[in-house]
Amino acid sequence: MRPVVERRTATPPRSIVGKDVVNAAGDKIGDVKSIDGSKVIVSVGGFLGIGDRKVELDWSRLTMSGTGNDIKLKTMLTKDELKSLPEYKTGDSSTTAPRSTTPPPR
Repeated sequence: MRPVVERRTATPPRSIVGKDVVNAAGDKIGDVKSIDGSKVIVSVGGFLGIGDRKVELDWSRLTMSGTGNDIKLKTMLTKDELKSLPEYKTGDSSTTAPRSTTPPPR
């Protein structure tokens, strides 16, 4: 059975929190910790949450595939490229885009 590629939405669905982020070869390079607007907060490096860094990726840089518990998010970035992104800090305007107060189109 071929993996299912999900339709792109304007903002990431909450169901991706906790899912693996993989590189082009399918190797795990991080996991989704949270969502901040159209940004996906990814934990990279470390072991069992110790020594990890949280970085943000724009939702448009990820492709979601699989179904149910087998959902994975693929990026064309390497693990080193992901690690080199600026560290995510809650409320830091240099890494977080301002949120729109306009409701999304229906």
